[in-house]
Amino acid sequence: MAWPVFTGTIEKEARAASRYTKKHGSCIYEDALKTEIERGRVLTENDSFVAIAPFASRFAGESMVLPKRHITYLGDTNKKERGDLADILKLVLKTNKEMFGDIAYNFSFHDTKYSPKLHMHLEIYPRILNLAGVELGQNVFVNTLPPEDYAEGFRLKVISVKN
Repeated sequence: MAWPVFTGTIEKEARAASRYTKKHGSCIYEDALKTEIERGRVLTENDSFVAIAPFASRFAGESMVLPKRHITYLGDTNKKERGDLADILKLVLKTNKEMFGDIAYNFSFHDTKYSPKLHMHLEIYPRILNLAGVELGQNVFVNTLPPEDYAEGFRLKVISVKN
């Protein structure tokens, strides 16, 4: 589903990214990516994209794919980047299949033409567990697989998937 207006989570992210850039002079997503690399939450990468298990993941096996260069809109990617995005997405899904079996997913592209500070990214939510009372009633997410553990297990499995 795509929205014809700039709204919801993407609007909030764009405002926060703009405030962060104004205060720090850098991109919040690029700075966060440096932290994810330091903390060992990188799943895999290629020439154009990095897949991470984001800090404070809400769902077991949640991942995020970010372009290495600052792009705000999927339509601004070039042919090589689109191929690299397809490749990294395929690798994430194949590796997750090795880890979790056949599961359903929700995907959310966060991009916009209207905010130069937002760093386009793809959020991938595996549907491993059902949301329960805490998540639905209190909007508090209980993740049974810490992102560090997911990243470590992913990196071990990705070797067999690539071979």
